[in-house]
Amino acid sequence: MLKFFFEARQLTKLALPAMLLFLSQKSLQFIDALMLGRLGSHALAAVAMGSAFFLLALMFCLGILSVIGAYISRAFGLNTAREIRRTMQHSFFLVCILAVPSMGMLWLMPDFLQVIGLDESIVIATRLFMRGLVWGFPATLSFLVLREFLSAFALAKIILHIGLAAIPLTFFVDYIFIYGKLGMPVLGIAGGGYAGAIVQWSMLISLLLYIFYHPLLKSYLFYFDLSDVSWKKMFEMLRMGLPYGVMLVLDISMGGMAILMMGYFGADVLAAHYIVVQCLTLVFCLPFSYSMAIAQRISSTETPSQSVPFIKHIVISALIIMLSLAFFVAILFNYYSDFLITLFVGNPARNLYLRQFAVTFFTFAAVFQCFDTIQASMNGVLRGVKDTLLPMICSIVGYWLGIGGAYLFAFYFALGARGVWYGLILGIMFVAVALCVLFSRRAYNYSLLILTPSTPCS
Repeated sequence: MLKFFFEARQLTKLALPAMLLFLSQKSLQFIDALMLGRLGSHALAAVAMGSAFFLLALMFCLGILSVIGAYISRAFGLNTAREIRRTMQHSFFLVCILAVPSMGMLWLMPDFLQVIGLDESIVIATRLFMRGLVWGFPATLSFLVLREFLSAFALAKIILHIGLAAIPLTFFVDYIFIYGKLGMPVLGIAGGGYAGAIVQWSMLISLLLYIFYHPLLKSYLFYFDLSDVSWKKMFEMLRMGLPYGVMLVLDISMGGMAILMMGYFGADVLAAHYIVVQCLTLVFCLPFSYSMAIAQRISSTETPSQSVPFIKHIVISALIIMLSLAFFVAILFNYYSDFLITLFVGNPARNLYLRQFAVTFFTFAAVFQCFDTIQASMNGVLRGVKDTLLPMICSIVGYWLGIGGAYLFAFYFALGARGVWYGLILGIMFVAVALCVLFSRRAYNYSLLILTPSTPCS
């Protein structure tokens, strides 16, 4: 028991920073949903649809821009200041190349929703929301570039501080623009989009000010020389980051496709689904952060094949913690769903249809997050022993199994919105079981290595 409490303390100590960072990043969408939910189900449906497409474009660009950190670290290791400046200049040119078509896609996205036959009220609300939010896209990409830049210098703590400061700012700006306070006109759904863009630009400006007043960083960033631009290097960065960008898009497609399918069942159903997804996203900070902690604890062993008992102890301790938290969340979702719904839409009695679906979806979400907890813990273990290829394949197969299952259950078997959740649970259950099997086989192979006597030297 003492060993368990020691391991629990170590894992929690490692998980806390990641948990805070995750919450600071994911809370902004949650707040938008809280503030817009009082306007009705159409407002929530617009946030759901708009945020899904915004995130899709963002993840694609993030994958491409993630190579910037490697370029800066390499230049920093070689102590070549000029190369760091050139890399940052090329990075911001790359942001421009990615931002323009992405903004065009997001601007036209409501027209695409209209073409595929979604409810006209959802299309109109989404158009209002996206016309404002789209202007924050360049700021978001630039912020990601600067995050990679600061991470290469081991100065990423300021990112967490700015992210946490953005939470009350989002509340304040949403309140002013959505409800027309402090002399502003009532912008409603559109105000939520403009408020999101303002918050993104505020975060970027805060980070630029920090860099400007930092004695070391200023000289690297504020550099501009068109004669030093190399299209060859820019396309090389694009080529290296493209595969990861595609992988991230595939990774989040399950959630985006589920939202798109929910849109066919009306604004109330989509709003109910989005309420549940927002709550599910926030509680995912627990398995996500503990998964990272597990990977760090296991990777700290010099030779995992000689540390099977230690790894098993970490896995058992982590599963006890994470499944206990998952059980608590399941109780919350099942018995306090009315309270959670009230946070978003006020009195649920005003929209009984939305409440009915949200309560049902919370029950499904309780099951989903239990399997999600298992897959997150197994992912952490396998990352810790440097086994990443097969888990990635399992995840991709599971996600697309979930999407295929959701479509079949919802439309082919005519189970409606509930069928979408059946498919999502099927997908995450496959990933959880597959990763458990992978871990069992890896542990068994390591056990054989320990039991097999080494051949004596002749």
